[in-house]
This record gives sequence, structure tokens and C-alpha cells, in this order.
Amino acid sequence: MSLLEISNLVDIAASPNIGIDNGNLASHLFIIIFFFVVVVVDILIFSFFFVLYLDLDYFAYFHNNQWDRYDDLYTGGDDYKHLRTHHATLS
Repeated sequence: MSLLEISNLVDIAASPNIGIDNGNLASHLFIIIFFFVVVVVDILIFSFFFVLYLDLDYFAYFHNNQWDRYDDLYTGGDDYKHLRTHHATLS
């Protein structure tokens, strides 16, 4: 899309003549709602997969008895020794 086309669209969107009688309001509302839904759905999908990734990361390190590897990668030491001990008593 060229700058001229974009500027024309902005002029049309900013014009005070928007009304239901000429159909501009309906088209603008559709565009606004459509982009809002797309953005919200994208954020939800990204959030879902990001949380899923974090959960898989959690399960990979905590439920496969790889405590020392998790400590080395994420904490740099034995900061979670109490957590490791607590988890060992639960399993």
C-alpha cells in the first residue's frame, strides 16, 4: 500500500461525515472490531503457547529428577535445595 493510499484512508476515517446512512460507520466498526479481535486472539494464542512452553520446561526439569541441571541453568547453584528436598518427599 502506498503512502497516498494510506493517507486517503486516514482522511476517510477522520472525516466527520461518517454515518449509518452512507455505510461508512458500519465498515469502520467492522474494521475496528476485526482488528481488535485479531489482536486479542493473537495475544491469547501466544500466551497459551508461552505458558505451555513454560509448563513443558517445568515438567522437563522437575519431573525427570534433573534437579542439579535445573539449578545450574536457572539459579547458578543450590538455591533451591529446600525445594528439591521437599519435592523428593512428595514423590
